Amino acid sequence: MKVLDPLEAPMEGEDLVGVLLVFKDKERYMYNILSNDVVFSEYKTNATYFQVACGIYASLTVLLLDQIPNGVYYVDELLLTTNNHYAQYLTYYMTDFVTGENENTDGCLLNRMRKFRD
Repeated sequence: MKVLDPLEAPMEGEDLVGVLLVFKDKERYMYNILSNDVVFSEYKTNATYFQVACGIYASLTVLLLDQIPNGVYYVDELLLTTNNHYAQYLTYYMTDFVTGENENTDGCLLNRMRKFRD
């Protein structure tokens, strides 16, 4: 497997990481978009690697600095059911998140994909 090295071939565009929660009557979302150019100029890596590193940094910092019960957590569980500073650690480097709600929904993503194939 070859790792894409932005020092050898600069990447263009932006990378998006986020969450879409689909309910019966609405959708809630949260996402972060980072430009490869901006991230590379400051950190010498691409936006995808940077976003992953921010998540790892936040998780490890919780393990090292916060007192949480042993176990495995989904991000929403970590945020909602334990007393920690995960969001603070995550947003230390990933500063711009977009959050919102759609007042209706097109259903689960799997069903949306099936509609496009038919």
